[in-house]
Order: sequence, then C-alpha cells, then structure tokens
Amino acid sequence: MEKSKKLIGVSLLSVMVLAACGEDSAQEAGAGDGEDFYDENDLEMIVPTSPGGGSDIQARFMAPFLSEHVPGSPDVQVVNIAGGGTITGSNEFALMREPDGESSLWGSISTTTAYLLDEEGVEYDYDNFTPVLGYPDGGVVYVSESTGIEGPEEILEAEEELVYGGTSATGLPLTILLSFEVLGLDVDGIFGYESSGPARVAFEQGETNVDFQTTSSYVSNVEPMVEDGDALPMYTIGQIDEDGELVRDPQFPDLPTVKEVYMDIYGEEPSGEAWEAYKAFVGAVFTVQKVLWVHDDIPEEALNELVEGAETMVEDEEYQQEGEEVMGYEPFVGQEIQEMMPRLLDLPEGTEDWVKQFLNENYDLEQ
Repeated sequence: MEKSKKLIGVSLLSVMVLAACGEDSAQEAGAGDGEDFYDENDLEMIVPTSPGGGSDIQARFMAPFLSEHVPGSPDVQVVNIAGGGTITGSNEFALMREPDGESSLWGSISTTTAYLLDEEGVEYDYDNFTPVLGYPDGGVVYVSESTGIEGPEEILEAEEELVYGGTSATGLPLTILLSFEVLGLDVDGIFGYESSGPARVAFEQGETNVDFQTTSSYVSNVEPMVEDGDALPMYTIGQIDEDGELVRDPQFPDLPTVKEVYMDIYGEEPSGEAWEAYKAFVGAVFTVQKVLWVHDDIPEEALNELVEGAETMVEDEEYQQEGEEVMGYEPFVGQEIQEMMPRLLDLPEGTEDWVKQFLNENYDLEQ
C-alpha cells in the first residue's frame, strides 16, 4: 500500500506539471496572436490644417512608416480638419475623439501659440495630452521679386507696400510678426487663410508679396520659385542654442537670421522687449514645433506600442534618407519629449502679457 501511494503521488505530480506546461505552451502559442493592441485597431492622425502645408506634407510622409513600425501594423490614416488656425481640428481631437488609442493629433506651431496665449476658442489642454514624437522646425521669410528688394539688407527699401498673409496673428504668423517688429518693418497683415498652403498660393497669385513657409514646405514649394527668380529669401527664423542665443538654421546654413539682418541694417545687435519675446517664442514653439499627441489616458499598451513604433521608425535608414528634406531635423521621441514639453511650454515671466499687448496695439486683437 505504501508503494502504491507513492506511485499515485508521482502520477498526480506529473499530471500537474504537464498541465502547467501545457498552459504555458498555450500562452506562448498565443503570444503573437492578438497580443499587440494595434493588431485589431487602426490609428487616425488628425492634421488641423488643409492639405498642402508643411504639417500635411510631413504627416503624409510619416504615416506609412509609422504603420510599418508600430507593432500590429495599424493603418495610419491622415485626416485634415482645417479651420481656426488649427484650433478647430485640435478641439475636435480633444473633445470628440475617445481616448481609445485610435486617434492622434499632429500639432504644429499654430496649435501651440494659440494655447500659450489662451486664444479665444481654444478648448484643448496640453495637460491632457501625451507627446509621442516631436520635431524641431524652422522656415524662411521671403519676398516677391515685385518688391524690388535684391537682398536682406534692403528689406526696408521695398518699392511697394509689403503685404503678408497668414492664418491668424496668434498662430504660426505670430513669430513672423515679432520678427517684423524687431526689424522695424511696416508690413500690412492679411489673416484668415486656412493654413500656410493657401497663404503660399496667395503669394503666388500676387495677393501678398511677403510670405513665410516652414522648412518642408519651403523646400518643396518655394525653392522652385527662388530658382525661377519669382521669390527671394530674406532670413530664417533661426534656432535657439543651449546658451539661449539665436543661431543659423542647420537646414539653411547660407541664409542669415533675423539677428544678422538687423545688424546689417542698424550696425548693432537687437535688444528690447520685442527681441526678447521673439527669442522666447522661437525657443518655445520651434524647438519642438511639430508634435504627435495622444490623449493622456489612452490604454497603456497603445502608448507603449506607439512610442516603440516611433523609436524604431526614426532609426529606419529608408525613413532617414527619404525624410531628410521632409522632416528636416533630428526628432525627440518617447520619454525625452515627454520631459521636454512642460519646460518648453513655460514662457518666461512677462512674455505672455507683452505679446498680448503687442497684438492688441498692432492688430486690434484683445487677448
């Protein structure tokens, strides 16, 4: 009897071990079957501008690569929701999209400036978003050949009234308007264009004679006009270095900054409140200008997979080579950008009030 009990005990133990092994094997077998969040979910990428602008060009370039690298290979669909200087689409993302991991927002400088200045109509809150991926950006201010200007140092000597067109004074054009103020330019502003794409078309049709395009759009759409002699670059927005100084844009090393043009005209370095505000906004909204946002309460596995996909995407040699002109700059991904954004969105004390007063006095915008 004693021997039988031992045999029974061994048999029961064997059954238990086999059952456990079988359960583990079943789990391993199903590990790749439906485990990834995006095996069964796709991703909408809202671009809050009309087609054709820099944000749209970048989003449409990035979408297939993101689809390839996010685990589960979701279909990434770019959806343009224009209006309100990017406010309409950003509000729709914040208020009308569920935090289910199936929607994202490709925000831009207009999205951020409107938020920083608490512009009327802004209902989205960056505190409720989490950044996945972000890119610095830059751009070029250029004029029409009809102005008679032959170089940046002659920008105050135009043969006709300078007219600039943009979305809204508190959107993308804000930093450009501050650059005009720094240089002492008398420029008439026309606002209400849905995005930088239509604003560029207005320039091409002669409705305006001063324009600004971010790097990707400038390279794709404006450089051909420069080559044909229809447009002349004046200066870049520049980049803020680690010492807080304005330096040349690495994408346009041969073009001067606002600071350099000022020094050529006035023989001294710029100073004053307009200059300090200009630098603050270049640092705040161009250091990381384009950001892929998701709701901060999406499923954790969805966020992790999106970050993983973004990290592997930016290391893809094909993405790097093809995106050199489109994206232009080195990206920030995952934890790095998640730590950067709160700091970048914190303007120096007094800057917001000064900018609001500037807009009110010069563009009749009460902020």
